[in-house]
Amino acid sequence: DIAQAPNRLGLADMCVAVGRCHAVLPAAAPGQILFFDALQLHALSTLHARKSALAALAISPCGSRVASASEKGTTVSVHSFPQGELLHAFRRGAIPASIYHLAFSSCLPPHDGAASGAGAAAATAQAAAALLSSSAMLCAVSSSGDGARLRS
Repeated sequence: DIAQAPNRLGLADMCVAVGRCHAVLPAAAPGQILFFDALQLHALSTLHARKSALAALAISPCGSRVASASEKGTTVSVHSFPQGELLHAFRRGAIPASIYHLAFSSCLPPHDGAASGAGAAAATAQAAAALLSSSAMLCAVSSSGDGARLRS
């Protein structure tokens, strides 16, 4: 039995690799993400990713990152897995919008939380540049007001 919040949007995502199969889905409290081992059938951890209910979530193909957006739709957050560290927060704008889907298009190397200082800042900048320039993460956004579409 999985302690889960009502999931009216049917949010869930999986990554399958040799020897592992991880799933992410909304946890018991709004804004929380449950990491689940689908091979061993047990919860791995819970991440408090957002302040409000989730609107979209995705796990990277290699399972080292998870992206989420809230119902407000102003930011997309990327956390490491299993550490749960906030790696990036992409601000979409100040006007609320509905984010319907998040997806990773490639797999970045796992984040090493051991780096600090200038090395960590350089690594974070390099990872952010990789995310943006190589389109490693795509998000489709549809404005709740005028129906305009934005891709970043």
